[in-house]
Amino acid sequence: MKNLLKSTVLGIALTVSATIFAQDNKANNIDNSNIALQGYSPVSYLDLNLAQIGDKNFKSE
Repeated sequence: MKNLLKSTVLGIALTVSATIFAQDNKANNIDNSNIALQGYSPVSYLDLNLAQIGDKNFKSE
């Protein structure tokens, strides 16, 4: 009986802590499109090692 009570309390504590510490999308700079780049070119990040604003003519669908 004691083990059941301990397991239940532990389960509730883990559920509450997971809810409290869940990540917020705004904290990760993700807008409504769920893309964290916000207009910057991913190619320049990888190839040139600098952040450059992307060109609107080149976009994915």
